[in-house]
Amino acid sequence: MIKENGITSADLKRTTKPLEFIERADSSHKKRNKIVVIASSKGGVGKSLIASNIGYYLTKQNKSVTLIDLNLASPGLHTFFNIQDPQRTCKQLLLQPDVDLNELAYETSIKNLKIICGCSDTLGLAENAEFIAMRLVESASKLSSDFVIFDMGTGLSKFETKLFLSANSGILIGTPEPTTILENFSFLKMCILQRLEQVYAGQKAKTGIIREAYVSYNTAINDKIKSMIKDLNGKTETRYYNELLQFFPEYILNMVHDDSDYPYALAIDVAIKEMFGLELKQMGAIPFCAQMRTSMKKNSINDILSNSNGASSCYKRIVEKLVNNFEQEGASKQPVKIKKLTNMENNYRQHSKHLICSAQCSLWESCAYQHGGFPCKIRYIGFVNTN
Repeated sequence: MIKENGITSADLKRTTKPLEFIERADSSHKKRNKIVVIASSKGGVGKSLIASNIGYYLTKQNKSVTLIDLNLASPGLHTFFNIQDPQRTCKQLLLQPDVDLNELAYETSIKNLKIICGCSDTLGLAENAEFIAMRLVESASKLSSDFVIFDMGTGLSKFETKLFLSANSGILIGTPEPTTILENFSFLKMCILQRLEQVYAGQKAKTGIIREAYVSYNTAINDKIKSMIKDLNGKTETRYYNELLQFFPEYILNMVHDDSDYPYALAIDVAIKEMFGLELKQMGAIPFCAQMRTSMKKNSINDILSNSNGASSCYKRIVEKLVNNFEQEGASKQPVKIKKLTNMENNYRQHSKHLICSAQCSLWESCAYQHGGFPCKIRYIGFVNTN
């Protein structure tokens, strides 16, 4: 059992809450709202659009929702809802710790859906990431909504990763692009290292390895990191170590053109499993919509939703899974399969060995993926076996 100034493995097994909540016992017996963080380390992947749609379809299940725009550089979520030059923004929260977030929320044209707007001059206010993240989570938990959705900005700072780790549900958004795979893997790796740094706080040898992994990553360091995760479990065998680390990341693949894009959803999935022994839960896939740009220019959420190009059924399934995660005990730990856009009978995961190579593949440069002039969808990540 690990014990110095850190958290013991017994502590981890006793709680299903994120580690940020361990020292903050809930003194109230009333039902707390659920905090969802929508994030990506790559820009232009559709975070705000997905956050808006998830919020919308949650209201269709009679849930009240508050969207919070936390893009500290270029917020734009409010434009979807025709809110011009908002005077009440999340800046008040960053500057005034005691502000009531309910007073900052704007009503929207959608029943039970509110929004707290972002502010473009708040970028430098999140330098103390841990303190700011804790304040946001604590304040958001007092909102009078069933769900609070943080729409994060693009980045790999501790502000984004701390909030992702603090959420009841952290959803990473990806697209079928190699650069998105690379940057989102880096985001998950940073989250894993931060969680380990918290667990092994006070143990100099362990924290030294973790801090080295932040700046220099290779096979030897990866083996040590994976061993540190496994050590949380003692002698008990388990398939995946998510519960040991209290880290349950979820993934949505956006802008899918056809079935050939699905291996990109598996790319990070396979890498996270092989490198860290963790399960990345697939929440669903959203089809590409050519008409979306026109709808976005209209700055109207109603136009955006009406031009979903078949995505509505995908969002409905994602929201159903999200609600079930919180309403059914243990559901959040079960792997969820992605629905194909076509009517093919067999799930693509059953054929993954034909769609994707392993992160440990020794057939580099002989892979079928390269015959078409592009690299393997896993190996492109570029972090495996780099001594």
